[in-house]
Amino acid sequence: MEMIDNNGGGNLIPDPQQVNFNSNDFYNILQWQEASHTSKSTVYVVQYKMYGEKQWKNKTECWEISQPFCDLTHETKDFMEPHFARVQALTTNGHSNWVLSERFIPFWETAIGPPKIKLTPQARSVVVKLFVPRTPFRRKKGSWVTLEEIYSGIEYQLEITGNPLDHDKITDNQREKSQTGGGVPDIKVLTPFESRELELDGEDMNRSCSNSEVVG
Repeated sequence: MEMIDNNGGGNLIPDPQQVNFNSNDFYNILQWQEASHTSKSTVYVVQYKMYGEKQWKNKTECWEISQPFCDLTHETKDFMEPHFARVQALTTNGHSNWVLSERFIPFWETAIGPPKIKLTPQARSVVVKLFVPRTPFRRKKGSWVTLEEIYSGIEYQLEITGNPLDHDKITDNQREKSQTGGGVPDIKVLTPFESRELELDGEDMNRSCSNSEVVG
């Protein structure tokens, strides 16, 4: 099967639907939905380009694929630039129109994932450490670039609960507290790689330290 320009011949089949980027921590996946009444033999081809480029480029790994998604992380690594992608469906009997994604700028549209949380139990406390998710980008020496190096001043809002009757909600620059009993540790907003030691009673200690490492 060959891709066909929208102006070419051949029978038209239903177009792919809702072509868009799904981006988390700069891992950028183009996804779409199959049209209704799509043949089981339908395959897809994907092309991409950056804003200002005249020619579309083929994504070799996403050529005549059956799944409705394509990893374009490497092709959209210039995260401050606008990118576009398009998809065409093919069968032995015809082809769809090319369906274009909306403009995609990774810096503004990627979703920042939760931090990795490591809990280290002490005698009557727990040390909490936050680690920012890494991106797909590497430095020249091979180490990973973290989100904190792209977005300065990242802070995380933590919600810590102990006794079901206790509740502490921590917000940026402001602490809101509703408490009817003891046992909930006092903690402020944490920045990445910062750690705090939390004083807990015995019951909370057992509950909080059941796992030494939590991945959000």
